[in-house]
Amino acid sequence: MPADGEVPFSCDAFLRLPSSDRLTWVIESKGYRNPQPGRLSLFLMFARPRVCVAGALAFYLAWVYAGQSQSWKMVVGMAIAFLLNAIANLFNMYTDIYEDNENIPVRLFYIGLYGRQALLRHTYAVCIAMVVIAISVSPAFLVAVIGGIIGTQQYSFGPLRIKRRPILAVGLFAMAVGYPYLTVLTIVPNGVELLRNRHFIMMVAYLFLWLCCAVVLINNVADYHGDRRAKILTSATLARSRTRAAVVAAIAAIAVYLGLPIFVCIGGLPMRLLWSLLWLLPAVWVCGRLVRYDDPKRTNDALRDNVVVQHGFLATLTLLSSFTAATVLILILGATIIIAADVLKLDTRRREDVKSHNL
Repeated sequence: MPADGEVPFSCDAFLRLPSSDRLTWVIESKGYRNPQPGRLSLFLMFARPRVCVAGALAFYLAWVYAGQSQSWKMVVGMAIAFLLNAIANLFNMYTDIYEDNENIPVRLFYIGLYGRQALLRHTYAVCIAMVVIAISVSPAFLVAVIGGIIGTQQYSFGPLRIKRRPILAVGLFAMAVGYPYLTVLTIVPNGVELLRNRHFIMMVAYLFLWLCCAVVLINNVADYHGDRRAKILTSATLARSRTRAAVVAAIAAIAVYLGLPIFVCIGGLPMRLLWSLLWLLPAVWVCGRLVRYDDPKRTNDALRDNVVVQHGFLATLTLLSSFTAATVLILILGATIIIAADVLKLDTRRREDVKSHNL
């Protein structure tokens, strides 16, 4: 049970502790009943809702390309896609205290306030709720949801801990937009036929490749130095230097945006989707900052800005694929979640959480 007493130190005092003392406290802490911010706010911070919207948009985009009309099953599918991303963040928050102690040690302070074991229990409670909800849709969808939960758990936990395998980890991370397409196959009546639908396959293939290059590779560069100190192998730390990792990630990200016309032509997708490439300019700007700056604060800011770029690009693809009132409403809801998360500071990569110097 959480403790009733006062937190033994402030966040700034915690950050001044030796690295080993920070780890010891977060591992042993059972949490506190009335922390600041509150426990619900902390849990939402750990879930990072601003980065979970992409999963829901990917499901809706898959629903559109599957030729389905709006229904309650679509709403459930979008909610599950959102929650799969959320529990991936929650599991990651629990397991990655060693690398976070090097990259964003303030995360450890918040986990200590909440209670690390309580965080894991409550994450599994969300998983159970997802399974219960999935039962109402179809047996096949239930199996898909359970498979998604196992995949997100094994990304961070043993025995597989796929994060230890850099290339495979990039692919599994990219399933944040790929897996919603698989769940759509388990809901719609013509799921098997969709595997022969060129438009459906080309869109999911492009989104998977896009997330690998424009999101995952970029994200890993931000934590290069801390992951090196923690001896964590990622797609970035495979490079001999942080600069080289940033250049590779930037080239891959720009190339995948420029590759959209190829997928449009090969897949017979609407030519109007090319208007999404207006997001190439801000993407290049983010990549340039990632390559140019090496301090934690500006790198973190570039990463946060990239979340806006990636959601803007995905939202534009969605709107150009289905310009309907329902699509507009969904995009407004997604934007509201991202803005509210920023305003309420429901994230653990906030601007104030990464200093301009190494912690």
